[in-house]
Amino acid sequence: MARQHPGPKKGKSALGRFKDKVFNRLFCKRSIIIISEHKTRHLPIAGGTQMVGVVAALILVGWASYSSGSYMAAQKVLVEKEKKLASTTTEKPARRGRVRPAQARPRQARHRG
Repeated sequence: MARQHPGPKKGKSALGRFKDKVFNRLFCKRSIIIISEHKTRHLPIAGGTQMVGVVAALILVGWASYSSGSYMAAQKVLVEKEKKLASTTTEKPARRGRVRPAQARPRQARHRG
């Protein structure tokens, strides 16, 4: 007797069936085989666990990228502030109590009599 293929599951849309098919292909049940000291161990990893691992790895990479970019931007701001601070400290400060030449009043001529 020929084996019949089960038809599409009732109650699921075409998109839902497509997601299930893709999920089951990408995250099928896997097993890590550990061989040590003449012993063999199998560690089964379910599809959900694999998906959580992939999502966690993506979040970690995204966070590392964002943090690196933020750090570089902060470094640039600090360098700009240090340059501005260095340029203001090298300028001669105006002496207090004296009027700068640009603001000085014109002198009046003295009359000799």
